[in-house]
Amino acid sequence: MKKINIWMSVLALAVLGTSCMEQEMVLEEKSRTQAWNLTIRAEKEPDTKGLDLVGNRLNTLWRSSETVSVLAKGSYLAQTLDVTPDAQNAKLATLSGSVNVSEVNVDDVLTLQIPRQTWDYTGQKGVLLGPDEAGSIEKDYAYALAEVTVTGVTPGSEMMGTLTTTNAHFVNQQAIYRLNFKNGDAPLAVKDVTLSSSKGKIVLSRNLAEGTTTYGSLTVNMESSSADPIYVALRNDDKTAQDYFFSVTGADGLTYTGKKTIPAEAFSHGFLGIQDMALTKLLLSKSDTQVAEAL
Repeated sequence: MKKINIWMSVLALAVLGTSCMEQEMVLEEKSRTQAWNLTIRAEKEPDTKGLDLVGNRLNTLWRSSETVSVLAKGSYLAQTLDVTPDAQNAKLATLSGSVNVSEVNVDDVLTLQIPRQTWDYTGQKGVLLGPDEAGSIEKDYAYALAEVTVTGVTPGSEMMGTLTTTNAHFVNQQAIYRLNFKNGDAPLAVKDVTLSSSKGKIVLSRNLAEGTTTYGSLTVNMESSSADPIYVALRNDDKTAQDYFFSVTGADGLTYTGKKTIPAEAFSHGFLGIQDMALTKLLLSKSDTQVAEAL
């Protein structure tokens, strides 16, 4: 009888030990880190988002007012990264913040997007500069992308870990065109301008998460009629030579139309140098009479 009691006690301890091990394993599964601190060194290539205009030169600068969206596993994350430009060289910056993403591993790729998560070229006002001005290209339409690879995954306590990545090199996603219109020899004050192309591949919006692109005619509405240069952020997914068609409403209420053949080299996604602008001598016509020119 004593032997039987001893064996029963041993069996009970064995079962209890197995139960503890299973409990520990379950707890370990539930403690996976979901939130991650993320700090990335970033640069902009010479023709990327260069919106510091000095004479006819567009320089590349980061702004502390910018934020950077993060895509992981094909989806935009709810959180964005803040930008801290380098004090001595604003072409470089540190991007930092925390993001929530599950099942992240070394060699995973994250996509970074600026200036905003909604990728849409409509609603432009013809304004180039203005980091705090809604509708300016600098604030809302100078889209650039970078891909970084996760190089380290360090789980932390209380559901917060740390990710390390490769540096980010942002690449611009559109060109910027400067347009000047003239009525004969006099500058033409413009209320709005609509631009289309013979290939039909001018981008109105993109959605990286869904992998979709919308094409059509792009309209720029000035806040007030002006004869000043009009700046347009434009992405054309067909980079072969083609005709651009313009429909311009002047401050006089009249409509002017014109066509310009654009060479293939004008479709670089980098910013076009102001002094080398491809859109020159655009002839607009009204009642078959030459009345306008765009530089």
